[in-house]
Amino acid sequence: MIDKILRGWDAKGLVRYLMGAGNHNEHTRPTVIAAWQSDPGALQPLRTGPGDFDFDPDSYVQLLEHINETAEAAGLPRRQPKPGEPGHTKHGYVWHCSLSLGAEDGELTFTQWSEIARDVMERTGIAPADDPGGCRWIAVHHGKSKEGNDHIHIAAVLVRQDSGRRFYPKDDFSKTRTIMREWEDRLGLRVTAINDATAAPGTTRGEQEKAKSRAAEGYHGLARGESDAPAKVQLRQVVTETAAVSNGPEEFLAGLRAQGIVVRLRRDEAGRITGYAVADPEDRDRRTGRPIFFGGRKLAPELSWPKLERGWADVATAHSVTDRAEVTARPHQVVESVAGTVRAAAAAVRDRTEPAEHIARNLQPLLSAWARVAEGAQTRGDLTRASWDYDRAGRSPRNAPKTVAGEAANALRASSRQLSMLGVLSGRGKQRDAGLELALAVSMLLLELGAWYEQRHQLHHADAALSSARSIARFGESTNAVAPSARWKGVHVPDLGRARDRAAVRGSTDRPTSPPPWVPRATPRQGPTLR
Repeated sequence: MIDKILRGWDAKGLVRYLMGAGNHNEHTRPTVIAAWQSDPGALQPLRTGPGDFDFDPDSYVQLLEHINETAEAAGLPRRQPKPGEPGHTKHGYVWHCSLSLGAEDGELTFTQWSEIARDVMERTGIAPADDPGGCRWIAVHHGKSKEGNDHIHIAAVLVRQDSGRRFYPKDDFSKTRTIMREWEDRLGLRVTAINDATAAPGTTRGEQEKAKSRAAEGYHGLARGESDAPAKVQLRQVVTETAAVSNGPEEFLAGLRAQGIVVRLRRDEAGRITGYAVADPEDRDRRTGRPIFFGGRKLAPELSWPKLERGWADVATAHSVTDRAEVTARPHQVVESVAGTVRAAAAAVRDRTEPAEHIARNLQPLLSAWARVAEGAQTRGDLTRASWDYDRAGRSPRNAPKTVAGEAANALRASSRQLSMLGVLSGRGKQRDAGLELALAVSMLLLELGAWYEQRHQLHHADAALSSARSIARFGESTNAVAPSARWKGVHVPDLGRARDRAAVRGSTDRPTSPPPWVPRATPRQGPTLR
């Protein structure tokens, strides 16, 4: 079930839209199915004809007046005040929430939709059932959308009826997302992702257009970034990789500068670094000509300076191995053991220490280090793509408990450090088999992490892990052409998007101790372009 929340200023205008044909004639037979006064039928405009929108004018106007009465009494404007005008604020008092089912979920009854709408109003605090002074609201059901989605709209005026004061919902986005997940479980609907605030900031249309212009002029961006991607995306990729293979702030900053990135630091009164910003020297403001800087937090949640420092502190707890033969032999054994730890964590669903979370976070450095030392442009491309694809899977949800990394996570980070000490993992001789064994082990670990994330309904993370596994599979298939391996032939990576289908199965939180028989991947081998 998908939810979307918007804020505005014109309650009457919103209700006219909901009771009308819509912007593209997408509405059919609008019906008020729930309301603040527990009698939605009394608010439904009388129908005077067979058409979907043949409403009696008097009862239609009465609905508009009822819903807007508290805002009118409070003297609130029906448009956003401009800067400098009285009452200027970016927060509109009209709350609009749309709730939609996927076409594959069928339809809900008016009673079910009404219960969902009341639950949302109750738990967001907008109109609790035992609070007669709560805000006024209505829920309107339309027929299915053009895509076949059953849905409702909730319109609320965020003004209390008893005091006339504006009401400001706290964390309404996250609360509504949680409510939707609970109703999915209750009604047996298709599972959708929870709101974990781990998505990296998107790029604007202007940033995308600038990237196209730079490419047309012959500049394709940073050497370790995705060719022709917007500067923000390339900086995120390079900073993520550099942080992953660094053991401390000095090494991290030196690594960024060595790649031509401009770094700006923020320090406190004692001279300690408290933040940083980075810029591609060729990405400049067209008006001032100065490089455009992005703070670490603006690139991704896990790239803020405090979080990077915590990651380097974890590095200090991981031991190092200097013997080259041991370095090339051990990583796949460590990864295989770690996969077993993730499998055990999935079985212990009530274990609050969540060792798999630390393992997921510490797999990113191993992927980055492996991509750095692999031999051959195509191989490095496949592994770099795997690291980029995995990015979100290594981020912790906003409300994740702060726990100490366990032995498995530390061993994984130590293996990353060992790989980064190599000049090249050549793929020839014994190292060829070592690379193939590592690819096999990492693929199995990614599948375990994907299943673990699905169990927790973190489907964006699950898709990221599976996408990374597909990139690793490209490396394994190319290596397999030279060094066939019966073990590798048994690894099949699921198609992206199937995570939600598997997660929708009800009635069991246990998982098999071996990967399910995934459908073989049929995508042609294609790595990213590195410049």
